[in-house]
Amino acid sequence: MIDQLGDDLPLIIFVTAYDQYALRAFEAAALDYLTKPVELPRLTAALSRALSWRNAGESAERIADLQAALTAVRQKPSDPQMPSRDMWIKDRQGHLRIPIDSIDYIRAERDYARLVVKEQTHLIPDTIAALSHRLAPFGFVRIHRSLLVRKAAVTGFARLRYGALAVILFDGTELPVGRSYVSGIQHEFGLGSSSPPPD
Repeated sequence: MIDQLGDDLPLIIFVTAYDQYALRAFEAAALDYLTKPVELPRLTAALSRALSWRNAGESAERIADLQAALTAVRQKPSDPQMPSRDMWIKDRQGHLRIPIDSIDYIRAERDYARLVVKEQTHLIPDTIAALSHRLAPFGFVRIHRSLLVRKAAVTGFARLRYGALAVILFDGTELPVGRSYVSGIQHEFGLGSSSPPPD
C-alpha cells in the first residue's frame, strides 16, 4: 500500500496489532508506530505530533513561496516606458484622472491643495505636506511652505529684491522660493550655494 503512494508520502502513523511491522514503519519514515489496543493519550500525542509537523511544513512552504516571489520582484527589469502613476480627483462629473507628470505645480490653500495643470486647476482635499511626501519620487520639490513644483517644469531662476529667488516655469510663471528653501533648491538643481542663479 505505501509503495503505491510514490515518493511524495503523507505523514504516516502506523496502527497495528503486530510488532513485526515496526521495521517497515521506520523504512517508510513513519511519524509514529502504535500497537493495538491503542490508548487514547498515546493516540492524542501521535496526532498532536502529526499536526505540529504538518504546520511546520506548511510554514516552510509559505516562507519558500514568499522568498521566491521577492526574488522575482527584485530580478524583474524596470520598464522605462512604464507611465507615471495617476492621481484621481473628484469633480462635478465624477472622478477625473490626472497624470502626475502633467502637473506643473501645486499651491496650498489652507487644508486643501490646488493642482495647476497647464491652464486648468483642480482643488483637492489634501495638504501640501502630504503631497510633498507622496510626490517626491515623481520629481516634485517643495520650494515654499505653500508651493510644490515639478522639477521638469522649471526652465530657469530669477533673482528678486533683497536676495529673494523665484523659479520660472516653461509658460513664464514665476513662483517665489521661500527663504528657508533657497539652499535646498540650489542644491537640488545643482546651482551651487556660492553662485547666484542666472537672470
